[in-house]
Amino acid sequence: MGKHDPISFEKRLTITKDQVKAWAQAAEAEISEAEKNCQFSDALMKSYKEQGFYRLLRPWRHGGPSVRPTAFMELVRTVGYHSSAAAWLFYFYPIHEAWAAYLPQNRQEEIFGSDGLVVDVFTPLGKVEKDGEGYRLSGEWKFASGVMHSEWIGLGGVVPLPDGPQPCLMAIRTDQVEIVKNWDTLGLRSTGSNCVRCENVYVAPDMILPLATTASTGMPQTTDFDPEDRPAGMQA
Repeated sequence: MGKHDPISFEKRLTITKDQVKAWAQAAEAEISEAEKNCQFSDALMKSYKEQGFYRLLRPWRHGGPSVRPTAFMELVRTVGYHSSAAAWLFYFYPIHEAWAAYLPQNRQEEIFGSDGLVVDVFTPLGKVEKDGEGYRLSGEWKFASGVMHSEWIGLGGVVPLPDGPQPCLMAIRTDQVEIVKNWDTLGLRSTGSNCVRCENVYVAPDMILPLATTASTGMPQTTDFDPEDRPAGMQA
């Protein structure tokens, strides 16, 4: 990818390497303050969102350019030259919203349509109990990178599905969890990878992604899924 080559899809999202470099330089300029606060500033993350960097791998249906993984990683490397913590978040948000594309279409539209940042912790630490058609989720998860500026979070738990218990990712809004500001490390301090907790949060069945099934089939448990809507690099 050349210095001025745009990444684009039907003019919905156009990003240049120079644009990414400018954002990375802004992150580098505030790194001392970001390390004191254990997170980047709201202004820097607002710029990240406004420029649409988090949508780089998003499916076409939802306004993403579905960028090739190799091109995406070149941009991550550009950011990493200036700040490893900024590069971690630059990569993290696009990669970690990918699972939402495996939910039913109405839930994809809810999550992607909100245009919020998505984070997750896959480790199945949550306590899950059946509640009517849905489930109740409680627990504590560590290392929720980028959670301070996110709107959605997927949390891992073993869910008693009709076909048997299975590790799943359960999608809820970030304002439904308590963020425990305990991220105090030497490395990647600015990523804000804090602990999160929730207690008895209701999760609808169509906001649950069965991980083993999805990994083995490449398809979610829904009848309205279009394989072409898979994120970049995940098409068959």
